[in-house]
Amino acid sequence: MPRRGKGQGPAGVPFDGTAPYVEAENFPNPPPIGFVSGFTTLDLAILVLYFAGVTVWGVWLGRGQTGARDYFLGGRNLPWPAVLFSVVATETSTLTFLSIPGLAYATDLGFLQLTIGYLLGRIVVAFVLLPAYYRGELGTAYALLETRFGLPTRRFASIIFMITRALASGVRHFATAIPLAIITGWSYPVSILVVGAFLSMASHGADQYIVQRLLTCRSLRQSQTALIGSGVIVIAQFGLFLVIGLALWHFYGGRAFERTDEIFMTFIVEQLPAGLTGLLIAGLLASAMSSLSSALNSLASSSLYDIYQPLFGGGERELFRVGRLFTLLWGLVLVGGAMLFRTKGTPVVELGLAIASFTYGGLLGGFFLGILNRRAVQRDAITAIAVGILVMSFFVLSEWYARALAGLRWQAGADAVTALGSIAWPWHAVIGTTITIAVGSLLALRNPRARDRKAGASSMVGTR
Repeated sequence: MPRRGKGQGPAGVPFDGTAPYVEAENFPNPPPIGFVSGFTTLDLAILVLYFAGVTVWGVWLGRGQTGARDYFLGGRNLPWPAVLFSVVATETSTLTFLSIPGLAYATDLGFLQLTIGYLLGRIVVAFVLLPAYYRGELGTAYALLETRFGLPTRRFASIIFMITRALASGVRHFATAIPLAIITGWSYPVSILVVGAFLSMASHGADQYIVQRLLTCRSLRQSQTALIGSGVIVIAQFGLFLVIGLALWHFYGGRAFERTDEIFMTFIVEQLPAGLTGLLIAGLLASAMSSLSSALNSLASSSLYDIYQPLFGGGERELFRVGRLFTLLWGLVLVGGAMLFRTKGTPVVELGLAIASFTYGGLLGGFFLGILNRRAVQRDAITAIAVGILVMSFFVLSEWYARALAGLRWQAGADAVTALGSIAWPWHAVIGTTITIAVGSLLALRNPRARDRKAGASSMVGTR
């Protein structure tokens, strides 16, 4: 693959030095359909075989599904090792596959310490939230909020999740099309549609999102083992990708790349023999399937259990049929969202993190508010979650707010918002959670103590 100057990338993708920017005006004439050098007919055959095999396997796994419980929760009868690797696969996206080696290439192994926090967070969830999930026979994570606060809180949290998950998954969908366009030379619309078709087929297997996957275990103890074990596997996985980055640095002699995300893909296309390239590309697309098809399933399950069922009811067979329709509809939404993102001049990595940062703190704060504060009631929870998300928007969209305030000639405000935007994204969830709990606790001071609230709060931590 020949070197390119700054501003021009493969298949017309412009470089910014860190992450892929894509603007419509940068590629008015899509490249011709065909394969770039280094990607052979054998590699194509391997990809076709992989697509066909995954589709057939998914159909076979789902052959015994007769209701929504089977479709979304696997009948709650899956062994914990399967759930463990399923959780790991769900968290592994195309951006992980491409960006982590590039990060190590440009820096060091420091990013590995973040995975220690991932493990600690899993331990907290395993012993604080999972017991309540299993005791209540819940279908979604947000059903737990209904137990503590009421149905409106559950719907509010679920709608927030669906909006932000759809946006973030649309970004990931587009990110998956970037390497596909680099490898094949296809235009971005063609690449997006191909990825969308693949994900739609894969989603009809037994894919579940994080909570749904944990609820498929046969018991609470097995679910806890799968969750904590997945944290250990993720540490090893990130370590492997980071070591690959160091090895690439040695191989290329520290050569400068316009964008670190292209380093691993450049090595795959240029250096690996025919056949092995196809296998690694299949692995890259598998990482896309594992995260995006899980997003489809979680969006469909939230739509079904949090919105549709409380309004219209229905038996298992009807919910099964409606759930599959929701899966199809959300698949179309993700494909459409990816098409929209191709015209935006925003780095997809930063955009995906920004969207997630909006809601993580608010939603997690809502759960902990119900656990820690016995006086909090439904209006306190909804208000606190909304305030937490609103405040976090100043961190995530600091540049937009700063420009608006500067336009209003309030430079001090613009400078303050800019300072908020300088805070690193891993702190966003911590800050959002703290703000939500603080606001909810202050609002709850107006409420009298009540035994039923004490029982409700205890029910969320399994101490009834």
